[in-house]
Amino acid sequence: ERVLAKYHLFITDAPAGVVRHAVKAVTSARPSSRYCSIFPGSSPGKRHRRAGSAKGQSLTATAMSAILLPVADEPAWQVAELAREALQPGFADVLVYHTGHLGRDPVTLATLDFMKDLFAAVGWSSPQLSLCVLLPRLGWTPEKLASRSDLRGMAVHAAAPARQLGLALLTQLQSLGAVGLGVEPLFLEVGSQEAAAPIGSPSGICAPGSGAQARIHGQPGTALDRELSFKKVAVGGTFDRLHAGHRLLLAATAAVASAEIFVGITADRLLVNKQGREWLEAYEVRSGAAVGYMEATHPGVRVTAGPLLDPKEPPLATTDPSFEAIVVSEETIHGAEAINAGRAERGFAPLVVVVVGLVRGQHSSSGKLSSTDLRLDR
Repeated sequence: ERVLAKYHLFITDAPAGVVRHAVKAVTSARPSSRYCSIFPGSSPGKRHRRAGSAKGQSLTATAMSAILLPVADEPAWQVAELAREALQPGFADVLVYHTGHLGRDPVTLATLDFMKDLFAAVGWSSPQLSLCVLLPRLGWTPEKLASRSDLRGMAVHAAAPARQLGLALLTQLQSLGAVGLGVEPLFLEVGSQEAAAPIGSPSGICAPGSGAQARIHGQPGTALDRELSFKKVAVGGTFDRLHAGHRLLLAATAAVASAEIFVGITADRLLVNKQGREWLEAYEVRSGAAVGYMEATHPGVRVTAGPLLDPKEPPLATTDPSFEAIVVSEETIHGAEAINAGRAERGFAPLVVVVVGLVRGQHSSSGKLSSTDLRLDR
């Protein structure tokens, strides 16, 4: 703290992930601290460069700042690498702004597949990296972006044409009043797909289509370009220590909802036997994080939350006929099936069950990214 209160600190050899965690902890304690510049590996400045000042002038950032990362048609593995590089110390969130056809067109299974591949690639080495996918289709116009008070920087892929598109967006946002973005962006470079794959990751984890992809349960052969839009959508979980798997589930829910979302959050009293119970976040924290994330992804929907108090009692999606869909992971399909069975008994139409793939974890005993493992590894 004493060092960061007075100086800019330049670290050249420490592993980037270690440094990011360390500096984020310090800047959380001192939100007014400027962040330090990191040059991973043995070639300072090679992985990412700032345009302009040879002195490496820092963007103004605090622990609550967000950095904008516009992308167009880059593959998910490349966006994941750009996102990891974009999260400089002092920034809390990376906002991936998809300006390509996937971001503008109706939400489909292909949209959810991109999200799955992105969060899978990020989650292996940076499971709790705070990343949010913003789609113009969901209301994120340049005007809406410019109104965000937390934007304090922009990162741009240095390769053409992404460089030109990023600079054009920066100019547009500044003309709309986004003065906090700074004068120049942070230019990022990425190598090959093989080089971008995290060390020790399973073969193909960054490849499109790796692992189970999004699908509609019970409707095999659903076209990838079928529009997914439902007025009222349900989702549920514990959502302790939001990680890439949680963010995939919540982002998919926000993407397919057109009007309203209800998220059921496991109540504290049902978690007394969880491993690492003493480090579990309280219901209010978990609920706020889940609701806030979906509101940030799709600002046009109304998101409400409620506690899941008794596993023997039917959840709201069973007893409310106005729900149209539920979003689940591969391991919770049985819960959706039980809900639809309860709806059938009441004479309600079945929910469309949207299934997203699981995100694998590097140190997971179960093979998937797990809050329990993150608590025990704290």
